[in-house]
Amino acid sequence: MTGNPPRQPLNPDPPEPSGGASALARARWELLRKWIKGKPVWVFAGITLGCLVFKDNYPFTHNPMYANLPPRVRYYYVVDENGANVPFRDAFGYSLIDLMRKIKDRRKSLAREDDADGVDEAEVLAYEKEALEPVMAWYFDNRRARGEFKGKPIPYQTLTVIKVLSTREGKKETPLGTVPVPGEEVAP
Repeated sequence: MTGNPPRQPLNPDPPEPSGGASALARARWELLRKWIKGKPVWVFAGITLGCLVFKDNYPFTHNPMYANLPPRVRYYYVVDENGANVPFRDAFGYSLIDLMRKIKDRRKSLAREDDADGVDEAEVLAYEKEALEPVMAWYFDNRRARGEFKGKPIPYQTLTVIKVLSTREGKKETPLGTVPVPGEEVAP
């Protein structure tokens, strides 16, 4: 007789679960429990004192970047003629951080002073208002020169830059000025 051997079933009964993962986890917890049980109280007191000595200092801190906030923070945002926020990066290819830096650099070149706390805020605001027009002119010129914006006019008539001064006492918004969008940039 020339036949094939009898076929084995494709899926034999699976083996019974041995509980390997749960047994391993139980064994680890059991070891930890025995380790803690064998230690005197002074070990845990030492760990607690060590934590008190290190406190919340680097590298044991949770958020070191928020440890020393400056007393005041400036930031800017741009709105259109209807008061709606303008996505500055989409319109110009730069972030509002870049706008803030350009206004600050221009203000410093005009004032020849730094942002020290002793500087009169009204004087800083006057220099920022004076710096706004050339800075925004740079953004419009640079936008025209960049190839990615050719044929994409700005859908706004005017842009208003608003400065926010945030202090520990609260937040104060001040419009720096309104800049008309150049004629060839405006969408019909």
